[in-house]
Amino acid sequence: MKRYIILWLCLAGLTCSGQQSSLTLDSCYRAARSHYPQARQKGLLEESTGLKIQNLNRNYLPQMSLNGSTTYQSDVTKIDINVPIPGFDINTPDLNRDSYKLTLDVNQVIWDGGVTGNQKKVESLGLQIDQEALEVDIHLLKERVNQLFFGIILLRENKNLLVSAKERLDKKHQETLSAIRNGTALTSQGNLLMAEILKVEQQVAETEIDLAASAQMLSELTGLTIPADISLEMPSYLTAAIAFQNQRWEGKLLSSQQEKLIASEKLVTTKLMPRFFAFGQLGYGRPGFNFMDNDFTPFYIFGAKVSWTFWNWNQNKHEKRILGLQRQILDTRKETFDQNLRLAYYKDMSEIRKLEDVLEKDRQIIQLREEISRTTTSQYDNGVIAASDLVSRLNEETQARLQYRLHQVQLAKLRQTCLVNLGIK
Repeated sequence: MKRYIILWLCLAGLTCSGQQSSLTLDSCYRAARSHYPQARQKGLLEESTGLKIQNLNRNYLPQMSLNGSTTYQSDVTKIDINVPIPGFDINTPDLNRDSYKLTLDVNQVIWDGGVTGNQKKVESLGLQIDQEALEVDIHLLKERVNQLFFGIILLRENKNLLVSAKERLDKKHQETLSAIRNGTALTSQGNLLMAEILKVEQQVAETEIDLAASAQMLSELTGLTIPADISLEMPSYLTAAIAFQNQRWEGKLLSSQQEKLIASEKLVTTKLMPRFFAFGQLGYGRPGFNFMDNDFTPFYIFGAKVSWTFWNWNQNKHEKRILGLQRQILDTRKETFDQNLRLAYYKDMSEIRKLEDVLEKDRQIIQLREEISRTTTSQYDNGVIAASDLVSRLNEETQARLQYRLHQVQLAKLRQTCLVNLGIK
């Protein structure tokens, strides 16, 4: 039993040691989105709009107000009857010139012409516009992530190639030192190789500093801890054909803005609709509805009323005209955005095809440079050429490899940027 346990632990250890932490571009997108401070506005916008709609719903509830007043007037109604009427004893009281009232007034909307319903729709569309505008801002993060992600990949490739070149130079330097000690090579040959080694070491140090800075910026943007040895995975779908399709949030934002203008036009129309209300009043004061009574007394009244502003000197017509012009402006913006997006797509596709051709040439150049380096190395070992010639040929091979990796990363980044620009990613 113990042997099985030991074997299981060994296999588990091998499995864990074989795992390599990696980071994908899509995971960086998700992390940058969740870490972006402005993304937290989404919940705040929903809460704010929810409160606005709750307030609008209260338009359908009874509106109550408590009012009080006291007045003193210079004169009161008097009735002077000098003609006696048989069988009637007319005694008109002297009315008080001061009055006091405390009332509870209640108003209930029966139909407001659709104003509240259209206001709620406008607020909902306003929330949709704010959220889509937020998505536009968040979408712009992807380009910043692309720059850093592919930049780190390229810097690592450069570093690896520089380290490989340094190893080759170190080997030749050691061989040259041995030849100098044996008297078959000049000291200047060794110094030239050493100077080139120091130059490569300097380039490696600069690349490491740039790598650390880029990793730190990507960590700040995504909120992730990105160690120096983490593996960055190149997207696997970048070899597929890219067809034009506009899925950008800007297009959705412009469409929502047009919907809001249409809803605003309907809201303007409702301003000319009649409105029906029920009302009631409960009060206590002196005098009540019987103004001839000098005593404090309760009173009440209830009823219904209609309000209809059927003419406002074409203000509604002008407002609708303004909203219609704003819709036309949005139409032109939408067409312009789509046109610019197509132009950017055609430019990106042209650059992609160009880089694909360049990479094919790069592969051929590397093969030739490798052959030249092998020949040059053999000539140097046989004392046919100087160290400077060897260094030049090795540098040319290194530069060819750097250019190849640079173009590879540029192609991957350009394909990804094209997908991001179209809103596909």
